[in-house]
Amino acid sequence: MILKKGLAQTVTVILKQFDAGAGEIYYILIDRASGSAGFDINLTGSATTPTTTGFNTPEDLEICSLTETNTYNLTDQRNFILQDYPDTRVSFHQELGDANLAINELPDLYTNTIDREIIYARIYSPLNSCSEIVPFEIRVTGNLVNENPVNVYLCGTVYNQDYDLLVLGNQIINSRTDQEIVFYTTEEDRDNGQNAVSSLNIPESGARVYYEITRGSCRLKDALDISYSTPPSLTTLTALVACRGEESNLSFNLTEKYLEALSGQDVTHYSVNFYADATDRDLDENRLSPIYNNTPVSQQIFMRVVDNRSGCHSDTSFEIEVNESPQFEFPETLYYCTDLQIPVNLSVSPGFTYYKWSTGEEGNSLNEISINEPGTYTISVYNEAGCSTTKTIEVLPSSKAEILEIQVTGLNYPQNGVTIEVSGNGDYEFSIDDGPFLQIRTFNGLSAGYHYISVRDRNGCGTVITNRFLVLDYPRYFTPNNDGYHDTWHLTGLNEYPGAQVFIYDRYGKLLKQLQADSAGWDGTYLNKLLIPDDFWFRLVLPEGIEVKGHFSLIF
Repeated sequence: MILKKGLAQTVTVILKQFDAGAGEIYYILIDRASGSAGFDINLTGSATTPTTTGFNTPEDLEICSLTETNTYNLTDQRNFILQDYPDTRVSFHQELGDANLAINELPDLYTNTIDREIIYARIYSPLNSCSEIVPFEIRVTGNLVNENPVNVYLCGTVYNQDYDLLVLGNQIINSRTDQEIVFYTTEEDRDNGQNAVSSLNIPESGARVYYEITRGSCRLKDALDISYSTPPSLTTLTALVACRGEESNLSFNLTEKYLEALSGQDVTHYSVNFYADATDRDLDENRLSPIYNNTPVSQQIFMRVVDNRSGCHSDTSFEIEVNESPQFEFPETLYYCTDLQIPVNLSVSPGFTYYKWSTGEEGNSLNEISINEPGTYTISVYNEAGCSTTKTIEVLPSSKAEILEIQVTGLNYPQNGVTIEVSGNGDYEFSIDDGPFLQIRTFNGLSAGYHYISVRDRNGCGTVITNRFLVLDYPRYFTPNNDGYHDTWHLTGLNEYPGAQVFIYDRYGKLLKQLQADSAGWDGTYLNKLLIPDDFWFRLVLPEGIEVKGHFSLIF
């Protein structure tokens, strides 16, 4: 069925009912669901709007809730709506549609979890079935703040103190200006709202105090106990001793002094805080970590120990005493001569309080020990303050060198040279013919003749010297003037090659002289006549068949 309100608006409605306004005209259009045959319909009668029964307009409901759920008593609202209207009925609904259809009625004690909500009151008359729907709001005035300490303690042994309840009250309601708290000495006075007090004399035995908090229509009643408590009893603290060492920062375990202060008392009943000065302690600001890292200097630390049960505290302080650690010289490395097996002395400065070696040796004056094998050794030195310094030394193996081979290159000055090969676990340096010690194994530019090499262990395990070795070479000139210098031409050391021969020629290849290995040399004469300055050639034939050729000069 399609209804037209006036001729302007078309709405679809349910057959059984719809809301109609007084004085309005409605048109009914009826169409069949199927087929095309005609039908008849007769409409008779008239519609009137009956008068709604009387009621009192509901007001918004406001309750005080102390939990996350809120319960409203709708019975009081019903009684107010029906007052003086005995023929009126009312039901409450959460949704407007439910109120229109009179379904899902709310119970008299309605609980929700939100602070503001619209409720619909369906007001109707059982006499004529007329009804009217009126909304109203239910809301929570706001939760009351009640930070009840349950027990309040007055710290100390001075009894019969006058206690300011107004300060306590401000703490309980957390300084809320929209709440009021009033104190009473008895539960009866609180319940009757009489004989309020703002301060109270607390006897040695303590006292119970009753109070009421109000905010609008919200009221909350509670009580607490006020009693005396003795602050924590602390022992006098000794200094927290630390050693400076070589650290730029030191870590101090301040908890050690906390345990010392309680001297065996149950630490679970107390808490502690540390401060760098008394002002910070009084204001409880800038607390120090119990593991306190700071530059290694002596200073005073301030401490507050709080009784967790009463909140009472005791203040004290202690000194951090930073002492110097022992300073002494101790080499990082020494060497033990494995071939000599001479004990090595390890020593540090005398005059300290105590010495403790990694060998197990220790004593008040044991600043030196002897060891007989390589290894790693440590020494811990203590001073009068109890500070210690530990150092480590590596004793490494070393020994004199063992000469394996000497390789000589000759007959080619200035390219003559020698290379020496050695073995051993030392660190070696070498000197030829008493020259400076060098960390090289090859010496070049050697003159003809005999030489020797000294091999020294740089770790102090001794020096070995080679046998004399020969660098065979020939002089590049000689001066046969009988001045005692270079008067003959000969090869130094040739006598070590028995069977060797030397043949001397002039520039034209004429044989002038033949020398044997043991010859004293050529004096520059031919047929007993001294030759004039000139260049001459030679051929050296060694027993192994090796030949060496060269030339030299006779000069004056």
